[in-house]
Amino acid sequence: MALDTPVVLFIFNRPDTTRRVFEAIRQARPTRLLVVSDGPRDRPGEAALCAATRSILDEIDWECDLRTNFSETNLGVPRRFASAFEWIFGLVDEAIILEHDCLPHPEFFSYCAQLLRHYRADPRVMWIGGTNPITDRFGDGSYFFARSTWVWGWATWKRAWQHFDISVRDYLAFRRSGQIARISPHRRLQRGYMALLELAYAGQWVNWDVQATFTVWKDDGICIVPNGNLISNIGFGDRAENTRSEDDPLANLPFRTLGPLIHPSDRSVQQDYDIRVFDEYASWMTDYARQVRYRKLPLYGTAKRLATVFFGRASPVGERIGVGLADRQGLLSDPAGQRE
Repeated sequence: MALDTPVVLFIFNRPDTTRRVFEAIRQARPTRLLVVSDGPRDRPGEAALCAATRSILDEIDWECDLRTNFSETNLGVPRRFASAFEWIFGLVDEAIILEHDCLPHPEFFSYCAQLLRHYRADPRVMWIGGTNPITDRFGDGSYFFARSTWVWGWATWKRAWQHFDISVRDYLAFRRSGQIARISPHRRLQRGYMALLELAYAGQWVNWDVQATFTVWKDDGICIVPNGNLISNIGFGDRAENTRSEDDPLANLPFRTLGPLIHPSDRSVQQDYDIRVFDEYASWMTDYARQVRYRKLPLYGTAKRLATVFFGRASPVGERIGVGLADRQGLLSDPAGQRE
């Protein structure tokens, strides 16, 4: 039976993973398929890889309204995704969204379609996620509510995504309001996300994921997380842009299916889940954001140059000295407005 819910597929330069995701979409047979691609960068062989990836769409063999939004020049991740979301929700009111390395279980499509219908008129529910690496159950339903926005296979509505802003222009108001404390009581989580949001606000975050999280959080939205796992990221490795380690615990997650969909009796946000996700998979945020900011400080550069002279070019000592001196000077503000 054909799937009436529109499906969006983001592709780029990975024909190997794209083919596997395309085969899963082919099994679902969506009646509307929207495909987005950035243009190749000035790298040897990338234009051919992008062309090979796009050619997979020639294999569509079911009744399908195919729409494509292909850039001939490379826009980069933030601009490509921002312009894509504007295009997508200019055409449809809700969608299931996949990237070229996010392999869905067949159950993922019906799970999203049912929940898109069920919560269509509920403005607080803004995100339906398909990924969950934590095997413990939360609540009594097939899914539960949290603040975690897993971007590997998800679904949403135009009514939620019309507020997406890649520049997070409302960040300062969000910070002043102290709203992050209502999102989670976990101070490390608060600092980690606020640090990345500060980078995004400064135009230094070359992705779209933290901006997506901000879209939900600034409107006090909540996310649906399955009590199972319906997405496996098959893109880890040398060909990936960000997820390069094949030994990463999030690589190639096994599927854990849900069976018939059961709605939970309790709609409270599972804050313990968000804390576990951050501590186990996202605690790198704070250190990453601090290093980016420290590298702009004069003391950091001076200390690292001196350490290079005394300890050698590859030594990490300069990194530690630079960070330590910058921190002693209080030159890095605490983005969450709090220190332990």
